[in-house]
Amino acid sequence: MRAQDAFSKLGCISSRRAVFLALCLLAFSAACHSQAQNEREPVSSYSGIGRIQWRMPPDFPYILAVPHFTAGRRVMCAAGKKWECIVEVHEREYSKDPAEFRKELLEVAQAGAKEAGIAVPPVQTFGDSPAVQYVKLADPRRGQQYRFMMVGYALNGPARLRFEAVSNDEAVLQNVLKVVQQAKVTDALPVLTMRLDASRITCNERYAEYVNANDTAFRASPFGPVDVAAALRGGGTIEEARAKLDGMRRDYAKGFDSDPEPQRRAFCKDLPALIGKAAGSLSKP
Repeated sequence: MRAQDAFSKLGCISSRRAVFLALCLLAFSAACHSQAQNEREPVSSYSGIGRIQWRMPPDFPYILAVPHFTAGRRVMCAAGKKWECIVEVHEREYSKDPAEFRKELLEVAQAGAKEAGIAVPPVQTFGDSPAVQYVKLADPRRGQQYRFMMVGYALNGPARLRFEAVSNDEAVLQNVLKVVQQAKVTDALPVLTMRLDASRITCNERYAEYVNANDTAFRASPFGPVDVAAALRGGGTIEEARAKLDGMRRDYAKGFDSDPEPQRRAFCKDLPALIGKAAGSLSKP
């Protein structure tokens, strides 16, 4: 399989906008830029997710490329004409059942299998917390640039990592799996707290009938005790951090109000369930 075929047919599914994921958390980028960067463990900031620390295997050539319909910089790797890969980071849609992500993966793999004239292989799992779900295809046709192709994803806290890799050496694909599985989302708790609290406040101001359920669910969750302003403070004052947080909440509310009323009401009614899903992703992504 040629690289351009693999990456055009199996890659770059644009992330769909969800109200729950509308908050852009660039506030954590300052902390990221202030860190001393380790070439094998680079740190990058992602909108709506916070910082991710990557762990690159030795002799794994890569670059952190510019975003492209993603939450932030992509990991792109290649070794001449031997193998190529790309890892994208997207905001996780908690309103989606995990089975939907698996279905999307199979649809993408089906396109590659059809091109190669083979049956769709089963979904495999690599690692745990987070578990990487992937499909690996072997192209039997002669004259193809690459014989092996792998596509997959991992749900890691507030992030969904999607990846694709093509190679003539199966061992290289293991390194790509390790990069995805070992990615560390370092700001999951304050980031999710900020997003959920903005949702809770916005919903409570518009739908009084959901205030009690939303407040009860939030207080009982791991997000209730978190002081988001303190997490945002950095080198500034707590007053500056609170002003920044208020501005983010106003921006979120403005975007929220642009959606149809039935969609807004349904979101606020379901907010306690979303809080529960988000809390669950902290202990087991």
